[in-house]
Amino acid sequence: MSEMPKDDRKHLDEMTLLLYLERQMDRARGLEVSAHTQECDACRTLLRALERESRLLTRAMLEEDEPLPSRLAQFQERARKSMQWIWGLVFGLAATGVYALYTGYVLPWQTQLEQAGLGGSNLLNLLIFQGAFWKGWPSMIIFLEVLAMVTLTGLGAMFFRRRIRRGSALALVFAGLCTVLAMPPGASATEFRKGDSVRVEKDETIKGDIYLSGARVRVDGTIDGDLIVFCQSLDVSGHVTGDILTFSQSARITGQVDGNVRGANNNLTITGTIGKSLMVFEETLTIEPTAKIGGSLTSFQEGLSLEGSVGRDALLFFQHASLAGKIGGSVRAKGDSLVIGSTAVIDGPARFEGHKQPEVSASAKLVSLLEFK
Repeated sequence: MSEMPKDDRKHLDEMTLLLYLERQMDRARGLEVSAHTQECDACRTLLRALERESRLLTRAMLEEDEPLPSRLAQFQERARKSMQWIWGLVFGLAATGVYALYTGYVLPWQTQLEQAGLGGSNLLNLLIFQGAFWKGWPSMIIFLEVLAMVTLTGLGAMFFRRRIRRGSALALVFAGLCTVLAMPPGASATEFRKGDSVRVEKDETIKGDIYLSGARVRVDGTIDGDLIVFCQSLDVSGHVTGDILTFSQSARITGQVDGNVRGANNNLTITGTIGKSLMVFEETLTIEPTAKIGGSLTSFQEGLSLEGSVGRDALLFFQHASLAGKIGGSVRAKGDSLVIGSTAVIDGPARFEGHKQPEVSASAKLVSLLEFK
């Protein structure tokens, strides 16, 4: 900044005075500025003005608690007093959102999974809580339900304690607890059968789920529910309206199953009808020409022979496989070798990932060329 002459003297500019106030000059130059401001009234006045502005700026920057305007202070006080109603509104909106999420997304997905064969009885409930190893699990389930209800009661008491009077809160909580405890428990129709040889006779009808365990298990009658089997040899020639969960050395299904079939066996042969899906872990899986699977097929095995029909998609993992039946959807297969016979019909895209080039008959009916990787 240029220095303006006055009275044949040179005045100091603002930048020089600011550097002097900030003590960013060397000692010699600082002494010169100090001596000049003592002799020059104009520079001394400018120095004092800059010093005052610097103090005001520093104080404004260090200010922490700036007082609120009166209107904002009154609004803050009213909002603080009505926070309990605001929290109630937020809780109501959250509950509405959860309900909308469940009905709009979770419930449709659950329905689709059940239609795909992944619904029905819970596997954990089948294997543990209602397993054939111990019949005392129902009592344990009741205990866990009561414990969960007591926990919810405590949480409810803590939530309402600060919002309504203590006596009213306790009365409300205990009334809800008594109502829940007074509700009649659901009836259980589960049946257990064990022995060296277990059989459901041809003219016998079982209402509800049944658990069978033994060396040899044969089902010739009707089971109006789910069938869970732990055995060495299984033969199902009757009618099962629910699902079948089987763990055996050798299993054969020649009857009708309205639900799904899942399990792990050494050998499984199917000549009957499965209404929904088949998901198994096998050493050898054989699906005879008379077999019909209404849903999808998911299998993990060493050897696969499929001559029957599958209504939907097939996901196959194997070492050696032969497909000579009909698959109503797509096929995704992975293994060592694959043979697609002359009677094979695949209505969807097919893909095979393996070590050897697949053998595809010229008479096979494929909707598109087999993709090989």
